[in-house]
Amino acid sequence: MRKGKLFSGKAWKRIVRILSCIVVFCTTYALILPAITQEAQAYCGSSEHKHTEQCYKEIESCGREEHQHGMDCYDADGNLTCTLEEHTHSDECYRELLECTEEEHTHSLECFSDPEADKETEEDWKKTLPDEEALKDKSDTEKVLMIAESQKGYKESERNYVVENETEKKGITRYGQWSYVKKTDTDFRESADTANSTKDFLRFLP
Repeated sequence: MRKGKLFSGKAWKRIVRILSCIVVFCTTYALILPAITQEAQAYCGSSEHKHTEQCYKEIESCGREEHQHGMDCYDADGNLTCTLEEHTHSDECYRELLECTEEEHTHSLECFSDPEADKETEEDWKKTLPDEEALKDKSDTEKVLMIAESQKGYKESERNYVVENETEKKGITRYGQWSYVKKTDTDFRESADTANSTKDFLRFLP
């Protein structure tokens, strides 16, 4: 390699190829991302809409009539007899009136949360717990430990969630449903750690 050159010709070719691949990947991802967002189903009940020029019409708002004095506005002696003021409408005389009846809305992360997804009934819950035979003659402490063991691998819902700090999803769990079974859907989404919730689960056991 000659002095003054940082890379050889072959090295430069490799670098250019790598950079080209990075550019292609980033470009492809940027093109695909909007399509992924559009395909996702929104559950907020609203359609995306942003007001455009077609949503408005221009109306006169100055309340004055256009008028320029003409011959009829003067008497034979040239005295002004017209009671109207001269006025020519300018841009300040008009304003935009919103005619569109649709509200502006842009889907956020919350819009894609399915409020009916991953909810479980009491029968569903019981199927995840140790059966009656396994719990026979066990103390409450042993039952709690066995229940906790049976819940290993369970994860919060990725489809039914609330959003915190604009980007952080908190998914519904069966633990929240067990702990707040008699409360509202909002309460269902409250989190409860497994150790505390398993004490509530005992009421579903024989």
